[in-house]
Amino acid sequence: MAVTVTQDGKYAFVAGRNSRAKINTREGGNIGIIANPLDPNPQLVAATRPIPGSLTNNLALSSDGKYLIASYPTFGLGGSSYV
Repeated sequence: MAVTVTQDGKYAFVAGRNSRAKINTREGGNIGIIANPLDPNPQLVAATRPIPGSLTNNLALSSDGKYLIASYPTFGLGGSSYV
């Protein structure tokens, strides 16, 4: 759904949406962390736990590169942003 890469190109963060297409439920959104995303053999090195009932839909790094901000909309047009 969304991807952001660190300024040095060493890591990428990928917003994941986990849902069941046939049932149209929200199993939870999470973030995958990929090392060396611009190399020929990038590796998924970690992922956050899914947040039930949400679908991660946007990611951004702070201007100093120290913080990752992710938005998690939920049912009923609610949601949260996590840093």
